[in-house]
Amino acid sequence: FEARHKAAKERHVEPQVTVLDPRIAERFDVDWGHYAESYDSYPDVRYMLDRGFTPATLEEWGIGYDYDSKRITIPVCDPQGNLIGFKGRAWKRNARPKYLVLGDKGKRQRYGFQTYDKSLVVFGLDKWGEVETYVLVEGELDVISLWVMDIPAICVGGSSMSVAQAKLIRQYCDEVTLFFD
Repeated sequence: FEARHKAAKERHVEPQVTVLDPRIAERFDVDWGHYAESYDSYPDVRYMLDRGFTPATLEEWGIGYDYDSKRITIPVCDPQGNLIGFKGRAWKRNARPKYLVLGDKGKRQRYGFQTYDKSLVVFGLDKWGEVETYVLVEGELDVISLWVMDIPAICVGGSSMSVAQAKLIRQYCDEVTLFFD
């Protein structure tokens, strides 16, 4: 049994995510401070500011806007802080889906980078690193809201968690408090 287990472990390769050129984020840049001055004219900006985010917080997290999908953009990084993709968040009430992994799939080339595999990513690990306890929430904006309150939070980008995400979380903390919607 031990020989088979050892051989299987040696064959197992952890799934990898593709690191993107950080300059790709420039495509989605927003000067939140500039737009905040007259945010009543910009419903997408009002959406974020009315949720309690300050322009400084939005800029610190690299939050932007995608004119193609008409969504707020959230840069997604690996635990080392390397950019691996973007999540788009609809700001219009009835827009579906609410969240969308941005990037190119198949033959359609709109973004110049491929979508990342959500099941391999835990959002927020790059901000906190190893801690004793994480709060595990569903969404990226939840993570940012808790970060503002100095609460170590991460998310799996939805209401389900993969085995790869569970293993990754276990590498960075001893305990997890679940706080799903």
